[in-house]
Amino acid sequence: MSAPVKSPADGAAGVQEAGNAGRPGKVVGIFDLGSNSVRLMLVRVGPVNASCTVLNQVKHMVRLGEGVFLRGHLHEEAMQRTIHVLQGMAGMCSAYGATDIVACATAAVRDAENAAAFLKRVREHTGLAFTVISGREEARLIYLGVASGLEYSEESRLFIDIGGGSTELIVGNSHNFSNLDSVKVGCVRLSNQFFSEDDGPVSASRYRQLQDAIRNQLLHAVKRIEGYDLAEAVGSSGTIQNLAAMAAA
Repeated sequence: MSAPVKSPADGAAGVQEAGNAGRPGKVVGIFDLGSNSVRLMLVRVGPVNASCTVLNQVKHMVRLGEGVFLRGHLHEEAMQRTIHVLQGMAGMCSAYGATDIVACATAAVRDAENAAAFLKRVREHTGLAFTVISGREEARLIYLGVASGLEYSEESRLFIDIGGGSTELIVGNSHNFSNLDSVKVGCVRLSNQFFSEDDGPVSASRYRQLQDAIRNQLLHAVKRIEGYDLAEAVGSSGTIQNLAAMAAA
């Protein structure tokens, strides 16, 4: 997908683009708009074997999904925060001379009744055209990204990605996936549903309610996974990294 990129920093962009003009390949800007954060990776795709070089990558916590899983629509303050950050990222794309943009939005936008209006505002203010992907497509892309960075294996692995609004569970080896699942379980969604800022310590009964909700959502996905012989499990996302750090400590 390609989209024009508008930038308030036209002067700086012109200097960078001139510097990029003689280099082989093209620069691509890749956006991931999640329920909690938005990420941008700028890569140069070479003309030979489509080799990629990461030029820059940034991440901002915008909390776009704040309250959306309870109210069913994106909150005005969250939309404004996100658009402001995307304006800066669009400027980065121009500064690096990006000619192609790939921009995907996931669970928060997927579940919001005002998603179309929000994406229209994003396009008007930034020039970025986002595609809202399904949970299954999100799972497929996670598999492709994570599997490509692992040691080659013919054996099946379980891939787990815990996001703000959804969790993806994939079974696959280095060749292909054999199962894709996306369930409505995520750190922002569950926080919206079970906790508020002034709740204080979590009671045992509230914790049991949370566990029951997660088990109910995961029931069918876990049943499908039980039929596979899995060599190992691989986790991705910030939540997985935090859990690993807690376990290591």
